[in-house]
Amino acid sequence: MAFSGTPINDREDRGALDWTDNFPVQPSVGMGSGTNGKEKREFFLPLTKLQEGIAEEIAKADPLKDTVGVAVKATGSITSNETNVNTPSFGTLTGISDAPADDTTVKIGTVTYTFKTALTPTEGEVLIGISLETALANLVSAIMHTGTPDTDYSCAAANTLFTAVTTATELTATAILRGTVGNGATYEILAGAGSNLTASGALATGGVDDTITIDEKVYTFKGVLGTTEGNVLVGATAADSLDNLKLAINSTVVTEFQYCAAINPSVEATTNTDTVQTLSARTAGLAGNALAIETDATTFTLSGALLTGGIDEVGAKIKTQVISAMQATAVIDATDAPSVITQLNALLATMRTVGLLAE
Repeated sequence: MAFSGTPINDREDRGALDWTDNFPVQPSVGMGSGTNGKEKREFFLPLTKLQEGIAEEIAKADPLKDTVGVAVKATGSITSNETNVNTPSFGTLTGISDAPADDTTVKIGTVTYTFKTALTPTEGEVLIGISLETALANLVSAIMHTGTPDTDYSCAAANTLFTAVTTATELTATAILRGTVGNGATYEILAGAGSNLTASGALATGGVDDTITIDEKVYTFKGVLGTTEGNVLVGATAADSLDNLKLAINSTVVTEFQYCAAINPSVEATTNTDTVQTLSARTAGLAGNALAIETDATTFTLSGALLTGGIDEVGAKIKTQVISAMQATAVIDATDAPSVITQLNALLATMRTVGLLAE
């Protein structure tokens, strides 16, 4: 597409421009002003006619560079790298040398365990056995309620705050509820006098709550939900935690799994698997590509810092760009008709450069 032509009645003070190359509109007046030899001529081309002509020519002749179709929403994803979110708190009991002495104690959470050379049996007793290793193994069985109850230990149930594992000389107790909740005052790990054990500290430590920020709204995973906007309950597995995050992003009311009184205004959570949560901009178009996702957690991998793949609806893009381009050239200063044509063709070249028209 290009404009060419010569003025009609070129010796009159006012005249019309006659366009060739299938330009669909023949304006009745010209554009600009100038002189033709000794006589002054004026050219004015109505802006609306120029818009209509270019839009019609675009529709029938020049293909667009962009794929014609509906707008597309930007998307992204959050992938869980671990068996679950959040870092749980923990503490250790380390053997000094010999097995614990009879009637010495340790405290794990809210439960006190008493080492015994023989079970009486009384609740909380742990059989010392033949060595430090045996005593620690029986203590783990008592905490987890595994092994042989009433033989290796005497406990009616598992510890409600901790799980435990052991090597030959060290027991590690890990908080069941993941995150900062496990750093609290009830999460004690104490070694009594004569137990021949050393505790890493009076309390378990190291619990961390993971956070994800989606377009400026912060979501915090919590072992205990609490009442802070944006809190998300840690589930039994990573899949459960991602399900709860999906609820939080799309929520309009607080539930037992998340504390979000309103949906995320810009991003929705769509499909998810056991390890991946997919995100989508709520509004289709290029603007969605500016929506950010951030996390401070190593337990997650993000698809990127921003959502991607958003595409504007082509018809709307044409309307916006054509009108903008036409308004920018509402006044064209031309000294003669060929110059007017040159400037219009330059306008079309600019429209191709910005991606509105095909080359």
